[in-house]
Amino acid sequence: MKLLSEVLRRMMRKPSTERYPKAPSPAPAKTRSRLTRNREICINCGACTLVCPSKACYFVQDKEKRRVDFNLTYCTFCGQCVEVCPVKCLKMVNDYELATSNKDELMI
Repeated sequence: MKLLSEVLRRMMRKPSTERYPKAPSPAPAKTRSRLTRNREICINCGACTLVCPSKACYFVQDKEKRRVDFNLTYCTFCGQCVEVCPVKCLKMVNDYELATSNKDELMI
């Protein structure tokens, strides 16, 4: 009987949290989230491909030259690629919303 009274009392109370899509919560300042790359300064050296533990960054043959691509579906957000990049074209931004219905949006 005590449990039933507790359930009824809690049902009448306003929720203590807000539903996510209606009120998104900001991530903490030092969160490592989405990886971004500045293609203009990237030299495609491949240092990121050597240290990536999940193989989220890899080489792709593009006509006559190789280039580095990133697949964020495999990324574990460890940040090792950012640390080894010699020209600092990689950056982890504070954007943690990666849900999408189009997988091409997760390729950078």
